[in-house]
Amino acid sequence: DRRLIFISIHGAGDYARDILEFARSTSWQDPESGLEQTMNDALDYSPTTDIELSEEGINEAYRASEYEVASASLCFDEGGGSAKVPHDTSCGSFAYFDIRTAVRWAAALNIFQTIFVMIVLTGGSLMFSNDAEKLVIRPIERMVISVKQLAENPMGSTGLGEIATYGGDPNEDDETVLLQRTIAKIGQLLQIGFGEAGSEIIAMNMSNNSGIEPMCDGVKIEAVFGFCDIRNFTDTTECLQEKVMVYVNKVGAIVHEATHTWYGAANKNIGDAFLLVWKVNGHKRGLPNGASAGNMCDNALIAFLKSIIDLKRENGPGGCLNEYKDNPAIRRRFGEGNFEIRLGMGLHIGWAIEGTIGSKYKIDASYLSPNVNMASRLEAATKQFRTPLLLSEDFYDALSSKARKRCRQIDKVTVKGSVQPMGLFTCDIITFPRSFGEAQFFDDGVRKAFDFDGEDMDAIQAGMPPNFFAKFRVAMTAYFNGEWAVCKVELEKILEEKPEDGPAISLLEVMKKHDFLAPSGWRGYRELTEK
Repeated sequence: DRRLIFISIHGAGDYARDILEFARSTSWQDPESGLEQTMNDALDYSPTTDIELSEEGINEAYRASEYEVASASLCFDEGGGSAKVPHDTSCGSFAYFDIRTAVRWAAALNIFQTIFVMIVLTGGSLMFSNDAEKLVIRPIERMVISVKQLAENPMGSTGLGEIATYGGDPNEDDETVLLQRTIAKIGQLLQIGFGEAGSEIIAMNMSNNSGIEPMCDGVKIEAVFGFCDIRNFTDTTECLQEKVMVYVNKVGAIVHEATHTWYGAANKNIGDAFLLVWKVNGHKRGLPNGASAGNMCDNALIAFLKSIIDLKRENGPGGCLNEYKDNPAIRRRFGEGNFEIRLGMGLHIGWAIEGTIGSKYKIDASYLSPNVNMASRLEAATKQFRTPLLLSEDFYDALSSKARKRCRQIDKVTVKGSVQPMGLFTCDIITFPRSFGEAQFFDDGVRKAFDFDGEDMDAIQAGMPPNFFAKFRVAMTAYFNGEWAVCKVELEKILEEKPEDGPAISLLEVMKKHDFLAPSGWRGYRELTEK
């Protein structure tokens, strides 16, 4: 790796130059070829061209990094021998060696080493960035997207079902996956806890950068309000004790499922009662005919009819509520085979203020309006009229023409706190099929609208006596006109055909208190004395 290019021996005079000249002219006979060769014939070293005759030539031909200098502090005596002269540094010998080959190899190795290090670092950084992308960056981005989506659409999907780890088990306890699930669950709890009425609260607090502000102005909306109550709840609670919570939740699940199937929203659970809401002109994903008042009233009616029918099915053999009939405490309280879970329901439409109720310690998202109270009063009046469902006149008027044909008016009253008379209507269920009001779809996946002239409605009113609605209208016309004796006769005819008709029995009881004579000043309606 090193080649001699210059030598200087102290005290040798021109002897060093003679050595170099001799090296230039040295020749020998090649043992293989028999030809005479000189140092110039060497493959990688030619003294003729490589050996310099002066230091100046070295500095001109070589860079400082391309040669090395070897030196020795030796002084020669007159006899030509060498001897150490103590503490004498004035004499010395040195030689220059060409190290360009070694430098080139070292440079090449450094280049390869640099390239190798770059490859290792690049590969390592790619692997690290891939893991960081998969385990940190993408999960954080998904979490940010989830929060933004929750702020923009509080009632939309939180993405809990879409969370999965890439290249691993979706159920593994990875920290970022756990964090994503936690955020998604918090979003779902917000949706369930606040409901549709609290969507604005969630959106406002998720989108701003300040602190939590649950208290805000309400919003005036129009909606259908449905109130539902479990009958005999006090007695049932005393019988079931701790198990009453599961009991209520099973009934609530039936009502809520039917409500959400038909585009409504559960709002409040008040012990044995539920408040359900169908917002008019709101955004309802997949709603076939939009969220008009008529369409939402139709949906609310279907949902309540479905709740009554599904509850009847679950009361029967194999149903989730059938077990309560065999509860010893219930059997003692209600008698053998007499217990059946029933609901009272009222439907009304009108305006309300949607917002938060409470304080910084506890808030509920709900609705404040006389119209909400009206739905509650209608539900309470179902006991008096011996029917599971009452509809207000405003609600009836907003129904589609096909839906109105399935209902009948059963009275006209004024309620407490109002002087405006209001007609009361009901929708009869004569037969209880195994299913009713299930969502139906076209081949392209579009949801079908419910047909009130279809098989489902025919099935539940299949046992209705002939011309029943027309006969009942004759009786009600006589009642409104003050011809109570005529009304009595017509209602008695109806009871011969339909002996357990609750509205007919209730109306006969009302008229009987006045000996079937309309009170003086009768204007076609009465005051509803019960709440």
